[in-house]
Amino acid sequence: KFLVVEIGMNHPGEIEPLARLARPEVAMIVNSGSAHLGGLGSRDAIALEKCAIARGLDTSGTFVIHGDSPGLTDIALKQKRPAGGLLILFGQGGRCLWKLFSREVVSDGSQRVVVQGPAYGGGCKIPFTLKLPGLHNAINATGAIAAVTALGLDAQKAADAMAGVEPSEGRMVRERIGNIDIYNDSYNANPEAMLASIAAFAEVSTMATRRVVALGDMHELGEQSQALHHMVGERLATAFSGNPPEIVITSGPLSGEIARALKALAPQVQVEMVTDLVAQAPRLAALLRDGDALLIKGSRASSMERLLQAIRLEKSPAKSAKTS
Repeated sequence: KFLVVEIGMNHPGEIEPLARLARPEVAMIVNSGSAHLGGLGSRDAIALEKCAIARGLDTSGTFVIHGDSPGLTDIALKQKRPAGGLLILFGQGGRCLWKLFSREVVSDGSQRVVVQGPAYGGGCKIPFTLKLPGLHNAINATGAIAAVTALGLDAQKAADAMAGVEPSEGRMVRERIGNIDIYNDSYNANPEAMLASIAAFAEVSTMATRRVVALGDMHELGEQSQALHHMVGERLATAFSGNPPEIVITSGPLSGEIARALKALAPQVQVEMVTDLVAQAPRLAALLRDGDALLIKGSRASSMERLLQAIRLEKSPAKSAKTS
């Protein structure tokens, strides 16, 4: 009965023809940041291109956007929408119709989330469990409920179904190898996604003996690439309640700027900068000890999952038995 279509872009003019082809009843923008700066030049240009999705809406279509994304709301308000169309904001801010009311991180890495509905509907609070970690996923879930209700469906039933949503491959998937917890978020990356991943990792790794973060290059950032990698390094230095992780691994020439920025603020961190991950992966895998928690993140072109493959070989039961 329903078709969910992802419409992507990395250059101007790509979204509108796809949106007109899809003719959605609900068009949704999850967020707008610095991804694809290389092809679009500025954050405003990115937001403007994303908002072109509204031009494909049906006559009475609904435009659902992240109301906390800087500049996005103002640009969305200027977009031409169907005469009978609605604009609905979701997020945490005061202008949002659907709000993330609260969330509580559970010991298994899941979170208990409460979303608050529109005030004109009584401001109902909808509780549910979400297996996906991190504030960003709780906000995404809030947006999903906003989109579902725009289709006239039941918000609580949609929320209850959230409990069945599992992380997909390379999207913050937890894997335990020996006594090491690994969070594989290697599918793709941009500055906002990398910071969100680090924040989620900070929440789920509180019991770890040591925290290890492995980050690859972020691509398609254009002239701001160096500055944005530097910013991630600065934020990483204080991302864990003011304390940086014990070990940080960077892979690739761009992510070296993350390491340099981090080292300047937190010289006590063990930093491993590598340019050839394939060659260095076995050595890096051997750095891990029982009780460690590891986050792996990078753009698709960085292929950071190669580190996970090396860890599986290094820490496999067969090798452990042979070594002992």
